[in-house]
Amino acid sequence: MSAGSLLHRERELGELGRALDEAGAGRPAVVLIQGPRGIGKTALLRAALGRTPANAVVLRARCHDNERDFPYGVVRQLFDPFMNGPGRPDRSERAQPSEFPAESPGGYLAEALPVVEPNASGTESGNGRHHVLNNLFHAARSLTTRTPVVMAIDDLHLADDASRQWFSYLARRLDGLPVALLATTAAEAADPLTADLGVLGHTRTVTPGPLCDSCVAERVSSAFGAPVDPELASVCHDLSRGNPLVLQELTARLLDARTSPGAPDMDAVLRIGAATLADTTLSWLRSSRPRAMELLTSLAVLGPGADLATAALLAGQGDLLADEAREALRRTDLIDPGPPETFRHELVRTAVLARTDPRVLVALHERAAALLVRLGAPAGRVAEHLMSSGTTGLDWALPVLRAAAREAAADGRLDDAACYLQRALAEATDPALIQSLTVQLGTVELHRDPAVCARYAAGLAAAADPVERARLLLPFAHPLLALTAAGAAVPFAEAAGALAATEDPAGELLLPLAAQAVLTGRRTADARRTSRPAAA
Repeated sequence: MSAGSLLHRERELGELGRALDEAGAGRPAVVLIQGPRGIGKTALLRAALGRTPANAVVLRARCHDNERDFPYGVVRQLFDPFMNGPGRPDRSERAQPSEFPAESPGGYLAEALPVVEPNASGTESGNGRHHVLNNLFHAARSLTTRTPVVMAIDDLHLADDASRQWFSYLARRLDGLPVALLATTAAEAADPLTADLGVLGHTRTVTPGPLCDSCVAERVSSAFGAPVDPELASVCHDLSRGNPLVLQELTARLLDARTSPGAPDMDAVLRIGAATLADTTLSWLRSSRPRAMELLTSLAVLGPGADLATAALLAGQGDLLADEAREALRRTDLIDPGPPETFRHELVRTAVLARTDPRVLVALHERAAALLVRLGAPAGRVAEHLMSSGTTGLDWALPVLRAAAREAAADGRLDDAACYLQRALAEATDPALIQSLTVQLGTVELHRDPAVCARYAAGLAAAADPVERARLLLPFAHPLLALTAAGAAVPFAEAAGALAATEDPAGELLLPLAAQAVLTGRRTADARRTSRPAAA
């Protein structure tokens, strides 16, 4: 693979080339290609192997999470061409030197590998382990008698513990040997193997970074076979964050959707981008870093303005688990490092929520509301979570919803205020509280939907006590209601008549109700005048 086929990787390929040159000159080299998933570590390793000296013995292995329970599984992969006994090895595609060494590793392998079968506890004694490691070292050294040796291991972080120990053991004993150990590994901050190897003088670390915006634009244009719209290229870079794996999948999906490179439908592009993130980075995170995914989901549920510290409380993660999850999230490049840490793109949050079980979301919103109340968050923020939860009867919910409704109404967000009060009515059981909430909701609907407001007013007019009925209707006494809602004046006229018939009607109640009726041409009878004789 040529350097030209790997964009933005000249420096990394140069480092790998120098390591191979050193092995060819009889000196050892250990190179760790380190970075997050999808950044192109495997592509770099393959490109490097295409530059190995023609006479070199090349041994390859690829690790997998499902094989961690097999001791020395990586070693067995590497030495597979020599596992057919102490004689000369098969000329397999794993190792194709021009001339195999006179001294074969088969004898050392035959002595070492049968010992590595796990005992009942799955471990070996200290002496037995050292015996195995020493024999495996001699097996590797035997290959270097006439030719340099290159060992390439993909995903070393997924190797079994015994193979990782062997890799460290071998790397620390390479002085004077023409051996290049090349391995890709995740960017784990606390990986003891990486720390162990980093102190060696012949170790170097290659950390491929994300593709720049111009490289992304070039790769997308190449995939489409035509120049792409600058906005499309920018969105592809923003969504993929320069990760080659995500970019490749995103580009493939855009091609499948027959996206026009010159005049794309950006809404469709964003939808495809959200689905791509969900099916690549988020799927991997869910399976490989479940704690990090829990933290990311909690951050998505909390919404704009949240931070990972609050998300960790919502997820129920202690400080240690939260720190590990936070570090894993930072390596995915899904969040801004902050502070505070936030989603790099709103589409990431959309994708997270779309991939979460609705039942889980309902429970998280309820827990988020309770948590934010304890933290003293604004009522409106708490109310948004209550609106998405499915539980009623929470003793602290009603005052929060009413306060949020007042704040929303004061800000002119009448739709939000009405929603909060409707949810509050679903929570209320006390008749007096239901009446009070109905009045509050009706005054909001007065400016939002007069017909709905009139229905609330008619319901409150059923109060038996004339004075109480008048007090309940007083907040609805507004010209807007009388002039825009058919029949709205009826309850006011009836309430004014009933109040006028009392012994000492309060003018501050009677006059607004009577005026509401007069606005529509209705007359309000004064019961006292018609039922009593005039004074002499």
